[in-house]
Amino acid sequence: TTGATNPSYAHVIQPMMNAKIEWNDTAYKAGCLVQVTTLPATNDCEFFVGIGAYSLTGNTFVRTVNHAGFYGKREAGVWNLYASQGNGTTGELSAVLTTLASGDLLELFYVGNGGTQTDFYWNKNSGTISSATTLTTNDPLTTDKNDNLQGFAGNNSTAASVVIAVGCSFFNRG
Repeated sequence: TTGATNPSYAHVIQPMMNAKIEWNDTAYKAGCLVQVTTLPATNDCEFFVGIGAYSLTGNTFVRTVNHAGFYGKREAGVWNLYASQGNGTTGELSAVLTTLASGDLLELFYVGNGGTQTDFYWNKNSGTISSATTLTTNDPLTTDKNDNLQGFAGNNSTAASVVIAVGCSFFNRG
């Protein structure tokens, strides 16, 4: 839950004991269930669930860090879900995967394929699992190691609260 001030953000970190994620050197599978509890009817609010360290610096969301996961943002009055990854310098977003509303239950998972691409899959409200959305550029760097799954919600310039609940996270190497 973010505070109703601006800027405001909240992190939920789930450390993986004795399991360092080493980008690009092996295949991996990761995912989580996300209950989208409250999505405010204002722009400038965002959330991320995945591996990596999204953050808010001043009034700017930092999406260039090494990460792979799913990103939600309200734009032009509509909440959208994207696949997202970054290599420490540049971040990449997919086309819109689906629209979101308060109360949606998301099953989000992704497969890293040895450092050449990441395949993203999603399911909303127990519907059909999507086909793969593949991102092939700005894959996370081999030199970075990050040992956590993260949920991040924030607002960068609007006093509003974003509430998501992240549960049942998993990571599998190989």
